Amino acid sequence: MDMLKHLLKPHYKDISKSVNQFVALAYRFYDIIYDYLSNIINTTWMGPNSKLAFCGGIMLNVEAGKKDMFLPLHFDVRT
Repeated sequence: MDMLKHLLKPHYKDISKSVNQFVALAYRFYDIIYDYLSNIINTTWMGPNSKLAFCGGIMLNVEAGKKDMFLPLHFDVRT
C-alpha cells in the first residue's frame, strides 16, 4: 500500500481540484498502474510464436444487489 501512496503523491493536488475526486482518483490509479506494469513486463521469456495479452480497466463497484461492472480501457497483444 505504501508503494501506491508513494506513486500517487505527485498527483494529490490535481485530484483534489477535480469536480469528482473519486473518478479522478480511479483514473489516476489506472494510469499509474498501467505505467508501472508496462515498465516491468518482461517479454524476453517468450518464444517466437508466443503472445501476451495485456488488458486493463477500472472496476465499478455498485450498490448491493446489483452486479459490479468493468470499464475496459486498454487491450493489446504483445509478441
